[in-house]
Amino acid sequence: MAAATSNAWGQSLRISPATVSRGGEVSIEISLESPAGKEPLGLQWEMAVPKAEITLLDKVAPGAAATAAGKLVRCAPKKGSQTAAMAVSACILIGGQKPIQNGAIAVMPLRASANAHLGAAKIRLEKPLAVGANSKGVPLAASEAVLTIGK
Repeated sequence: MAAATSNAWGQSLRISPATVSRGGEVSIEISLESPAGKEPLGLQWEMAVPKAEITLLDKVAPGAAATAAGKLVRCAPKKGSQTAAMAVSACILIGGQKPIQNGAIAVMPLRASANAHLGAAKIRLEKPLAVGANSKGVPLAASEAVLTIGK
């Protein structure tokens, strides 16, 4: 049912791929794609990163589309969801009554560990949910991107 609802709305969140050096910082963008007339008023998601390789920094900022809609973004470590391999943060994008247009909704700063394995590290966007004017949540498909870690 959730997949059918998500497909009916046609919305999705995407993570931009990026490249970073060991010990370096990089920002990735999360972007919204939504058909005209289906723009959400708010969004929430969970960001999962391999904790041995990557740390999500506290300086998460709204992207251009979120700023234009007057939204704020907040992320915090999600208690009870951490595993030995993955660190999970819960994020929410809310504020005001303007719908969120297509484009960057969040800029998420990451730091690669000084001892990170070289190569690809998968970053996952899990349990995304769009909230419409009726305050009902519409589940969206999960997505992932690769953060390439170099020397």
